[in-house]
Amino acid sequence: MRITNLHTICILALGSILAIGIEAHAQLDPNMEASAGCFEANCVFEGNSQVSDNIRGLSKLPVPRLLKVNDYRDNPSVRVNLDETPQFAPVGLLERDTKLADGSIQREAGSAVIVSPCYILTNHHVAFGDDDKPVQGKSYAMTFRAGKGSDEGGFMGHTEATPVLWGKMEANHQNDWALMKLKNCVGTVPSFGWVDAADATAADLITKKPQIAAVGFSYKEARSQMSMSLGVIKNGVAGFGLIGFDASTAKRESGGGLFVMENGTLKLAGLITGGFVDPKNRQAHVSDTWTADRSNFGISASEILNQSDVKAILDADKAWFGKPNPAQERSARPMPRISAQMAAL
Repeated sequence: MRITNLHTICILALGSILAIGIEAHAQLDPNMEASAGCFEANCVFEGNSQVSDNIRGLSKLPVPRLLKVNDYRDNPSVRVNLDETPQFAPVGLLERDTKLADGSIQREAGSAVIVSPCYILTNHHVAFGDDDKPVQGKSYAMTFRAGKGSDEGGFMGHTEATPVLWGKMEANHQNDWALMKLKNCVGTVPSFGWVDAADATAADLITKKPQIAAVGFSYKEARSQMSMSLGVIKNGVAGFGLIGFDASTAKRESGGGLFVMENGTLKLAGLITGGFVDPKNRQAHVSDTWTADRSNFGISASEILNQSDVKAILDADKAWFGKPNPAQERSARPMPRISAQMAAL
């Protein structure tokens, strides 16, 4: 991988600042090697960029209350070492800064998954907080961070992310999703690549009850420390495309991936979305084991990524890149087994 020096990074950063308001994305040579240029105090992903799509709508971000989710003591989360499980590298941290009434800045964060060369998928409530009706034409940006390295907070690098499509989220978190475009196409970087959606629908997953890995960035860990809990799909949840599971999750993991092995390949079964919250105190539940009435749940990826408008964007993005998924070989690595997770405790 090509590493740019400090002077190059400074020039790139200055150029990005000057370009704000002129165009959303620079058009670079499609044959240029995708890379991440880093130095000690800062790191910015660079490489292939794509012409900006027509953006459906943008919104100013209110102060969010990200959905709380549940821990099960007999199936806790463990830390992910990307050297041992590099197939989870397409999962990253998604951050946004909100200016409060007193002028201070509050930083909120969730997780997201790279689903094509230039796009990530996350929850609607991660992208928009409490705003269930984003307003078109209002611009803002968030920061996607991924990989282990020297970036602020310990990531390999970061780039701007902008929502382009999203579901009309309902009260039970049906359609709780947002597709976001990256300013620099991290999915083209060999260290990352992307994850394709599982063929299995929510109904298939509920029937077959496969093993899953729930992967995201828990608030219990350091900012750049990825977490994973292994479990199985257990039940359906009221609402189209919602699936219940018994893996533990926590705040800041919303928008992270629910992964399954499908025909020997790691696929995205869904997004970590939420879980039972005690209506009396709005606190997440901690229990000894999973129960149906206090299940964590997610939204099925096939119900999102196979929608005609979403699929058209992602198909065009992959055609533009014109190369195999850099994560193709890593995605064939075996899924960590539940027994191994428990043995590590």
